[in-house]
Amino acid sequence: MDLVAGAGSDSNEYSFFSVGMRLTDAGHDHMEDIIGLVFKYIHLLKEDGIHEWIFDELASINETEFHYQDKVHPISYVTSTVSSMRLFPPEEWLVGESLPSKYAP
Repeated sequence: MDLVAGAGSDSNEYSFFSVGMRLTDAGHDHMEDIIGLVFKYIHLLKEDGIHEWIFDELASINETEFHYQDKVHPISYVTSTVSSMRLFPPEEWLVGESLPSKYAP
């Protein structure tokens, strides 16, 4: 079984979230149950929000990835920085969306 979930394309006004699963034969026999559980979990997230410890773990992972990322081609770096200038305050131009700012449930 494979499970893939995450944000897809987005803008300042919207973002898409997708969930994809590849099930075993036994999983196919319980597909309705599995889909129901996914939607129950989405509802739980909607009601309770993201717990701070989850945010902190993801922030730590993102920070590590940011600091150890491969070198970016200069034109790509300039393009992404200019895009960040439209969306973020000056102190966040170089990190853009790479690093979460602070926990805000």
